[in-house]
Amino acid sequence: AVQAAVRAAMRAAGHDIDVPPPKLLHEGYKEEDLALVQKLLPAARDALRSMPGAPFDKVCDVAGKLNVWSTIESLFQSPKIFDDVASGRLTVQGAYCDVLTGKVQFLGEHPAEQSL
Repeated sequence: AVQAAVRAAMRAAGHDIDVPPPKLLHEGYKEEDLALVQKLLPAARDALRSMPGAPFDKVCDVAGKLNVWSTIESLFQSPKIFDDVASGRLTVQGAYCDVLTGKVQFLGEHPAEQSL
């Protein structure tokens, strides 16, 4: 889904894309219309803006990690989670799984956790 979001962000920005979409979609569907791809688009756009000209795989990697931070920001919208983190009863740690290698990279706490 991250690759699909990056492809959609690249198309919208007018970039040439040399990575074809997977052949898993039914005829007539566009991968950028899928709900999960739509949720990932903001992270994909931010990654593309932060590293214009970077290789597709690198943009995908950064987009996936930016999505981790975005998800943590969403979690902090819950008053219960926010209160538990503020009181020290809970910590929220980000992790990113590279689906190609299966390796998990632990990213730690959100860089701006104190201001969330």
